[in-house]
Amino acid sequence: MAPRLPLGYLVAVGLIVFSLDALGAAGFLTLGVAFALGVPFAIRSPRRMLNEFDYRSLVILYVLVGSTALVAATLQPFLVSSVAPAVAGNQPYSALFVGLTSSVISNVPATQLILGTVAVPQTAAPMLAVEAGLAGNITPIASFANLLALLMVRRGGLPVRRIILLQAAVGVISFLPALL
Repeated sequence: MAPRLPLGYLVAVGLIVFSLDALGAAGFLTLGVAFALGVPFAIRSPRRMLNEFDYRSLVILYVLVGSTALVAATLQPFLVSSVAPAVAGNQPYSALFVGLTSSVISNVPATQLILGTVAVPQTAAPMLAVEAGLAGNITPIASFANLLALLMVRRGGLPVRRIILLQAAVGVISFLPALL
């Protein structure tokens, strides 16, 4: 039987995303609300949260997402020429753009950059979601979850360098279908 907490989180995020989309909310608002919803689902006990989470990393992620939204809004005319072919689904450009951007600024800010620059057609949204999700597996910076996992690896005394190399190999192999 599947754990109920992750299933509840996925159902809640799905309801939020579809409801806000139906109401015509901006993509960045939908992403931000869905992202923030993870906090109450992650809190089991305050003491456990203090032991497991690196709050500095969480603040850095929020600053990165916020600054990416600001950059996207400020530099929109210059970014459109790079982002528009990715949103149009031009392969392998779309996958390479999302993969490279995710590897540099993480997959959530990369998604924020895309959403803040051009309107994403409903037909392209699933493809971009898959690309951003798969791109998050390539490098440690590509996903905030990777950074948290590496912190746990380091705290557990395991070899971090070996884990990063394994992650890169598995990430590249799992990302290959996104290029098609």
